Amino acid sequence: MTITRMIMPKLGMTMEEGTVVQWLKKEGDTVEKGEKILEIETDKVTIEVEAPATGVLRKIIAAENKIVPIGRTIAIIADSDEEIDLEAIMVEETRTLPSITLPAAPISHAVERPTGRIITSPRAKKFAKEKNVDLRYIRGTGPGGRIIEKDVINYLEQPTDLTRTGVKIKEILPIRGIRKVIAERMSSSLQTAAQLTITMEADVSDLARFRNLILPTIEKKEGIRVSYTEILVKVVAKVLEEFPIVNSIIEDNRIKLLDEINIGVAVAAEEALIVPVIHDANKKSILEISKVSKDLINKTRSGKLSLNDLSKGTFTVTNLGMFGVDIFTPILNPPESGILGVGRIIKKWLVKNGEEQPKIAPTMQLSLTWDHRVIDGHIAAQFLRRIKEIIENYNQLFSFKWI
Repeated sequence: MTITRMIMPKLGMTMEEGTVVQWLKKEGDTVEKGEKILEIETDKVTIEVEAPATGVLRKIIAAENKIVPIGRTIAIIADSDEEIDLEAIMVEETRTLPSITLPAAPISHAVERPTGRIITSPRAKKFAKEKNVDLRYIRGTGPGGRIIEKDVINYLEQPTDLTRTGVKIKEILPIRGIRKVIAERMSSSLQTAAQLTITMEADVSDLARFRNLILPTIEKKEGIRVSYTEILVKVVAKVLEEFPIVNSIIEDNRIKLLDEINIGVAVAAEEALIVPVIHDANKKSILEISKVSKDLINKTRSGKLSLNDLSKGTFTVTNLGMFGVDIFTPILNPPESGILGVGRIIKKWLVKNGEEQPKIAPTMQLSLTWDHRVIDGHIAAQFLRRIKEIIENYNQLFSFKWI
């Protein structure tokens, strides 16, 4: 049998490393190809990984709780009597995939010095480098403000519970895991895409009427309550069929129109906002969307999402209405070109369709953020107006497949 190296897989576009959470098999156990033998935590979820071959788990290289770069060997699978030159394998790993150790964040608990040349003695400079101390935060006591070794020592002996501006710190929360990925992706999103947001107000009287009509039937049949968000997912999927340019991405310096309509729905989890995906939303009924949505919400909050649940999104819907938010500016979920923000439903006076008398009606604010590199402003406006038109038209809503 050929020796099989089990490597840290790349389980997502943004994944650069994974954490070995738990081995479901131990060294010496027989494993079957496709059998789940390992749990890995990615930048998004914890996923069970299957054995790439049938044989014996001869050597576990990456222990539990170890962070491993993608492509690195984490285990060896072979026959029980197969000779394995583990030392040669590890030498090759080191040569082909060099380990990178990131320096710790420099200690800082003083006010930053003015910019300019920092005069430092050689001993102080060497000592500061050894202790990973940023010399900009040290006040020199030597001639002409020169930083000497004693200044670095005194600096290290100061309390470390202050910010650089001298404010007392209550608690330090590291930016890692999914929070790190969100920070990086959102910063990258704002830096790379030409993002603009427009907002329209919709009268949701017909939307509420339609929901109230289908609720009893669906509750009786399936025992679930369809939410406004789930109906909006169906509406958005329908409108994306009419405006294919909105359902596109920029890749390899080209605009690629996508053949699938997969709607991500933002879900508030314990640590972060996660966006599981409802695949082929345009082909599903409202009931089917509701079932998938509720399953994804449960899996999100129990930490049981799979990679497929988080993959291949083409457009995102995010609803902050339940938190009392009226209007907000959503940020694109790269590489998608559009995201719809949904505000709360609130009753207000409206004058509509040329009527002279105002009436009290439930309204909702819809905010569309789009990538101007792909979508022109008038197209974005037409897209959002079309969503509004459907929401405000009972007959159009009723024409959807809803059960």
